[in-house]
Amino acid sequence: MRAEPRRAAGGRADSGGGGDGEQRRGDRRVLPQPGRVRRRLGERRRAARGAGGDGLRHARGGHGRRRDPGLRRPRGQLLHGCAGQRADAGRPGADGPAGSGPDPRPGRRRPADGPDPDLGRVRRRRPGRRAGGPRRTAPGGGAVRAPRLLVLACDGTDPRVILDNRPHLPMLDALCREGSYGIIDSLSRPADVWTTYYAGLPPKAHGEQARRVPESGEPAGHARDMPDLFLWDWMGRWGLTAGFVGPPYTYPAPGVNGFFVAGPPLSGTDRAVHPPDLASGNPLTKLSDQELRQILSGGYFRNLPELLRPRLERYADWVLRLCERRPVDVLWVHFPEARLARHFLMREQPPRTLVRAYAELDRVFGRLAERLRPQSVLFLADHGLVPAAWQHTGEPPSPGMAEGFFALRGPGVYRGKRCDIHFHDGFRLIVRAAGLPAPPGKAGRTPPVFNEFSQRRAAEYDQQQWAANPDYLSAFLAFADLKPEHHVLEAGVGTGQVAAVAAPRVARYVGVDNSEEMLAQAWRKLPGLELLHADLRAVPLPDRSFDRVLARSVLHHVTDGLEQAMRELYRVLRPGGRLVIGEGIPPSPESVAHFIEVFALKEERLVLLPQHLVRLLEGAGFVDIRYRVYVMPQVSVRGWLERSDLSEALKARLLEMHRTTPPEVQRAYRTTVTQDDVLIDFTFALVSGSRPSW
Repeated sequence: MRAEPRRAAGGRADSGGGGDGEQRRGDRRVLPQPGRVRRRLGERRRAARGAGGDGLRHARGGHGRRRDPGLRRPRGQLLHGCAGQRADAGRPGADGPAGSGPDPRPGRRRPADGPDPDLGRVRRRRPGRRAGGPRRTAPGGGAVRAPRLLVLACDGTDPRVILDNRPHLPMLDALCREGSYGIIDSLSRPADVWTTYYAGLPPKAHGEQARRVPESGEPAGHARDMPDLFLWDWMGRWGLTAGFVGPPYTYPAPGVNGFFVAGPPLSGTDRAVHPPDLASGNPLTKLSDQELRQILSGGYFRNLPELLRPRLERYADWVLRLCERRPVDVLWVHFPEARLARHFLMREQPPRTLVRAYAELDRVFGRLAERLRPQSVLFLADHGLVPAAWQHTGEPPSPGMAEGFFALRGPGVYRGKRCDIHFHDGFRLIVRAAGLPAPPGKAGRTPPVFNEFSQRRAAEYDQQQWAANPDYLSAFLAFADLKPEHHVLEAGVGTGQVAAVAAPRVARYVGVDNSEEMLAQAWRKLPGLELLHADLRAVPLPDRSFDRVLARSVLHHVTDGLEQAMRELYRVLRPGGRLVIGEGIPPSPESVAHFIEVFALKEERLVLLPQHLVRLLEGAGFVDIRYRVYVMPQVSVRGWLERSDLSEALKARLLEMHRTTPPEVQRAYRTTVTQDDVLIDFTFALVSGSRPSW
């Protein structure tokens, strides 16, 4: 069907589309030529691209359509509001974050299938479609490397609603049952709280008040106004990759070892509304108190849970695709939906709709945790909520408006323990959950939710019969074959027992341990010793620095990332240098089950058999692997248990297990049962491997 031309003033026919419609030449109608239309369409695209204003370029793919090469963003161009390890992070068509800002093509609407502009100002292409490439596997089909820590950061979440409705929130309930949780004594200003979580500084020190600079209309950049060590900086120093999705008050996105999608407020957010002056000031102030109460008490937004589900599903899909493409050690995912729900459902009592909204969030939390399989999961909220509308009505704030919430599940975390904390402790909680120590000078304290075995063990470690045995120490050092000119690193220096004997024999001796308490004992024993507080998975020492690396009774404590620790120890060795390992092992194949059962009850650790140690060395690249066995005779089981962090009932149970072992196990241990003790032989594997000389 042919459209009739519009008549402009003066009676002339107006093509109405910049010349692309039909035209009249005298009394004759002329249809547009296809080639002419394509040329003019290209001119429009080029003109729109030049007037985009924010430097971002978007290209839409199609079924069988060729892309305009001029619309492609050059490889290596960083995206507005997104920083990553590589310069091409988040290029259009990839499964990571894409650009932000207004679409440079007039009249085109943004697709509604990506994260909301409030979530970092990012967008993506149609699901399953890459630029010029085949359809991708849907989330859940590809392999994703398990992160060490998943942080589920939730804005404006009421802790009382969570605690009162745990049966309706299975994921949060599991975190509370299987880990530790508590209410956070916080503030009602989210910018102050989140920035304290990021920086480990109180609000008076970091000065963030969520205020835009009036002259520029942009939020203050952290790097400019507060040059300090942030959470992502500290993770990077320890060699961890980190991915942050939507953390508020972080614009402009910092460069990180991983990826970073900054959350609101952002530069250019005023361009998201029309007219522009609608975003200045607070339009709610124009309403009377009575009008506000009427709006908020009339069942407003009762369908929020139904609206949240597709939005959250799309958001989770995008996060999973991003993690498939860029796996990280620590993943931070921010959710602002609870704040949105609380704004409009504050008046509802009982909060049935709010609980349903929280349940939608909880379902997505569970999906992410099940899909990613992180070692630890931390749910973290900044505070309850003080909506601007209620401030204007003069309603008194409730205590929950300034209370946050956390729930942490992971290795070494107490199970089912409630521990209320202060928001100043948030930074230390996060870094400790990631398996890192906190840097000096940070506010707050480490919440007492971690089973700090080393704190109690350090004072009594030197009194352990097996640890202080001089014959075992001599055998270990003889196996290491130290030379006076050697530079030696001891991984897991502990209280310095090995260092006290070995350090005087060599040119340089460095001790590394992740326990501050153990290092304090070593420093008191050896004041001049070079000691480092560090993790074996990220040793802060140069490549090829040492002739020997000693690791006596330490590798079984590395319950996560042992292969990475082996690669680090390989890295710091010089060519021809040797890694020397000493680990307790079961004395015979018949005793392996008993050995595993005992240590499963005693502590969280790995059971490393000789064949495991050999495979670890070979996997890290070591050659010329050597192996021998050392037997320490007749060690007191009671004395070994007395200096452990166990209840009296469990100590008695373990002692009885040694008394009643099967005959073949007793023969392997050369067990001697006395009236009040059991004596057994301790067996140790001494294994070493060399870094190739080439």
